[in-house]
Amino acid sequence: NGNTNDGDSQFHIVLHQLSEYARVHFDTEENIIRLARYARTEDHIEEHYRYRENLSEFLFDATVAIDTKRQLHDFLVSWWTNHVLKEDMAFKHAIQHIQ
Repeated sequence: NGNTNDGDSQFHIVLHQLSEYARVHFDTEENIIRLARYARTEDHIEEHYRYRENLSEFLFDATVAIDTKRQLHDFLVSWWTNHVLKEDMAFKHAIQHIQ
């Protein structure tokens, strides 16, 4: 069925899945960097908080049928290039000693 409501419903489901994945991933990552006593732990956690806030806004918009698919795409590309490839790689050395 090519119904737009079906697409919106699927988008909402994907956003929920993305939100749950982020929660689990961030909780795990934050525990690891705390354990490693990473110097920028609090800054890193703050970035995760802002990510969660942004996802909440996307979820709200999807709930009230505001199409934010392009904005979500842009946000995720920016997150990947600025957070994952830079910020996450910055603590790589700090966690290497953890067993």
